[in-house]
Amino acid sequence: MSANTSQAMDVPEGGGGAEGPILTPVPDPAESTEAAADLVVVAVDGPAGSGKSSVSKAAARALGYDYQDTGAAYRALAWFALSSGVDPQDSAMVVGLLEGFAYAIGTDPDDYYVRVGSTDVSEAIREPRVSAAVSAIARIPEVRHYLVALFRSIIADTDSAGIVVEGRDITTVVAPDAAVRILLTADEEVRMARRSAELSGHSAAAVGEQLASRDRQDSRVVDFLNAAEGVTTIDSTHLDFDQTVSAVVELVRLRTA
Repeated sequence: MSANTSQAMDVPEGGGGAEGPILTPVPDPAESTEAAADLVVVAVDGPAGSGKSSVSKAAARALGYDYQDTGAAYRALAWFALSSGVDPQDSAMVVGLLEGFAYAIGTDPDDYYVRVGSTDVSEAIREPRVSAAVSAIARIPEVRHYLVALFRSIIADTDSAGIVVEGRDITTVVAPDAAVRILLTADEEVRMARRSAELSGHSAAAVGEQLASRDRQDSRVVDFLNAAEGVTTIDSTHLDFDQTVSAVVELVRLRTA
């Protein structure tokens, strides 16, 4: 299993001005997996607290696939902006950072890491200050276009039989042609309880407000609560972790048999 990485992509010169540099257009969806026509791509969407990351990583491990956490890139860029003294609300300044955004991620589910340049930020991108800045970063259209192209390049570069890719708009934007497209969800109360269990020292009310706030902000950019045509919904409200992973694995095996 590989440990794919991707470094900063080239940003064409010119066209900067108040709006920042012009970015390379997002590849056409039909061409996004042309480099590996036999590659199985599993796209997983879902709201905050739905278990996308942990379930996707475990499913990838069970299937012998690679794993890509797309949210890590947005978090890493937010960390990079804060570390560079850039206000995440300043779109032009954030876009200007993309040329020097040397991002790398481990796609082996047993060797996961996130780096910006030579700095391992796997833990730092989960800090509250970064979490608070992510939504502002993700709302910038130029950033989303840039990172979608980056995610697709990571998918195309995998040398495993397949890759599980999870995030907010994976089934509709990043990999609309994926072999398996899943909306992983759960009732809000269940998502709150699960996230509270992960975050010791945080009250259920505080976690609930964080989840609701994140969903409200991100829903301005993408629809991650409703399954698009051809997307299978897996509702884990009444499933435990292992059962949810099994549901994903069984669906993948059924669709790719």
